Amino acid sequence: MVRSGGLFVLLVGLGMLIGAVLGENHLLLPLIVGASLAVIAQGVFRSRLVQPLGRPTRFQVMSLISAIALEMILTAVVAYAFHFHQSRRFWLWILLVVGIHLLVIAVAQGRLLFLLGVACVANAIVGLWLPQAPLVIFWSIDGVMKIIVGSLMLSTRPVMQIPS
Repeated sequence: MVRSGGLFVLLVGLGMLIGAVLGENHLLLPLIVGASLAVIAQGVFRSRLVQPLGRPTRFQVMSLISAIALEMILTAVVAYAFHFHQSRRFWLWILLVVGIHLLVIAVAQGRLLFLLGVACVANAIVGLWLPQAPLVIFWSIDGVMKIIVGSLMLSTRPVMQIPS
């Protein structure tokens, strides 16, 4: 699951970075395109990416499902709290929600995703603490972190175990 998760995170990060480059008024469409490509890539490449590292355990699958459910619930709460108005604070809270969900998903995906989750949460909190700083700064940082961690996860190779 690490490699397929890495591909997903990488593509979402690319979408985010493209949105940041296009400017604060153009964040959503590249994010949607990146996330859509990530979902499609899962369908196309998942078995080839997962197979060399072994099948995920039931516990890993449940943590993945739990993390996605948590993200959906927290996103709905944020959307409701902001009356679906996509403001700077709204997007920073969404980045915070995604970071929290990465902490849960790390149970299935490993410590790189845990570190990414911590970094994403910290990035969002700093953005909330610095209301004068442009959103694209924190959006860019989040995207770049996802690209780096996603690339590292995607390049994961099986570890050979030597019989004792």
